[in-house]
Amino acid sequence: KRGGKKKRRKIKQTKFKYSQLKKDGVILHIAVPKSQLHSVSFKISETDTKGTFNVKVYFASIKVEAVTLELDNLLERHYNGDSQISLLDGRCILHINFLIHILNSFYLK
Repeated sequence: KRGGKKKRRKIKQTKFKYSQLKKDGVILHIAVPKSQLHSVSFKISETDTKGTFNVKVYFASIKVEAVTLELDNLLERHYNGDSQISLLDGRCILHINFLIHILNSFYLK
């Protein structure tokens, strides 16, 4: 018998630059001076719970916010006609539908 350990699945994490998420339509607004946008990045990672993701926002490699998003909640908000979600106390606005698309493309294949 092998030692009854469950095999842990590898947690996938992806780093996105501001420019990529803006081009993909995910970021609608961010309250950062234009000259500093190159310093903004997002790290999205899976959690141990399927359909739940940690989103960390970085400015110049310093984490400024970390939130947990549930795909089911995003889908429900989209179904109810809500098109935006805010981070950083409203200083960053994301498009829910395009965020769902990114999550599906990178994590739920």
